[in-house]
Amino acid sequence: VLEDIAHRLNDTIAKHGRDSIMFYVSGQLLTEDYYVANKFIKGFIGNNNIDSNSRLCMSSAVAGHKRAFGADIVPSNYEDLE
Repeated sequence: VLEDIAHRLNDTIAKHGRDSIMFYVSGQLLTEDYYVANKFIKGFIGNNNIDSNSRLCMSSAVAGHKRAFGADIVPSNYEDLE
């Protein structure tokens, strides 16, 4: 499987250039995982085409908190909700 991925990446880069590759990674990754993904795309592939959903995963909660409470805060202690 890894050989197939490597061949496909090499073929795509050969046909369309380094900027034809991009990564969209999960916001659930650990810091170390982000580091490896960034090293791979920036250092090995040779471009800056990497993004993640970490900026978007809480956007609806932030918008809801701002509309309901005027700020992006938790309005009470979670233990109080029980």
